[in-house]
Amino acid sequence: MMDITQKNAGTYSLIATIIYSSMLVLIFAALSLAVNHLRDVKLYSYVDIVAWMLFFFIVSFIVFASIWPRIIEKRA
Repeated sequence: MMDITQKNAGTYSLIATIIYSSMLVLIFAALSLAVNHLRDVKLYSYVDIVAWMLFFFIVSFIVFASIWPRIIEKRA
C-alpha cells in the first residue's frame, strides 16, 4: 500500500515550489523597489520591475520544481 506522503508527494512539491518562488519574487520586488526609491533618478520603471518579477518567478519555479521532488522523496 502507498503511504499518504508518497501519494501526495507531487502536491507537496508543487505547493513548496509555489511558496518558495513567491517568497523569492517578493524579496526581489522589495529590494528592487527599495533601490529604485533611494535614487533621485529612477533606474527602472514599474513595468520593468513587474516584468523582471514575472521572469524571476518563472525561472525560480523551474529550478525549485526540479529540486523539491527529490527532497520530498528522500523524506517520504
